[in-house]
Amino acid sequence: MLTINSYYPSTLTNLSTRRLSIISSRFLLKKPNCYIKQEVKNMTKTAAKATKSALVPIGEGSEEIEAVTIIDVLRRAGANVEVASVESSREVLCSRGVRIVADCLIDDVKDKEFDLIALPGGAKGSEQLRDSVPLDGMLKKQLDSGRLLGAICAAPYTVLETKGLLKGRKATAYPGISSQLENQSAVNSRVVLDDNLVTSRGPGTAFEFSLALVSHLFGEKKASQVAEALILPPASQL
Repeated sequence: MLTINSYYPSTLTNLSTRRLSIISSRFLLKKPNCYIKQEVKNMTKTAAKATKSALVPIGEGSEEIEAVTIIDVLRRAGANVEVASVESSREVLCSRGVRIVADCLIDDVKDKEFDLIALPGGAKGSEQLRDSVPLDGMLKKQLDSGRLLGAICAAPYTVLETKGLLKGRKATAYPGISSQLENQSAVNSRVVLDDNLVTSRGPGTAFEFSLALVSHLFGEKKASQVAEALILPPASQL
């Protein structure tokens, strides 16, 4: 059984240490620890401002192709992605037997704001996301605030439609349940963008969906760069 640990190295490990190397020896002799701690703090703040934050919630039965593709593509684009389990454990058994170890539990991030919340699908996984009380409040705030929300496969219907979050919006979903969406105008599209909402159909559209999220967060140029590195057509052609 395959296990994937979603842990991603801290932003600090990728930061330049040049600023620390030019600190005067006189100051270091006076307050070495104080200065270095402040510099690290300032560098962390700068790095945080330079990127976008994303939350990918997962639960028992989440579709692993979709979850991993979303996480991977967003991180390739430079997003700070947090994977949160809606279960009581960080280790989640996905729909095809792949185990993913999340970064945290959903309760740990329920009061945080993210530039993007992206929901993978999977029949049971979507139900687990739907039934998560902390996530419920986060999804409503995400849409109301105008921040980006994405959902793929069963999640657009099982999570968003059932909560009334697709009211007046175009969306698509997995073919087996897309007929249950109230608005049928775009259900045959592979990826649907409606203001700050992005929806898609399933595992086979996971790359297109993820690149659409990247394009919305970072721009089409960045999305095309990521697509090229993945040996995919430019994002605009998907």
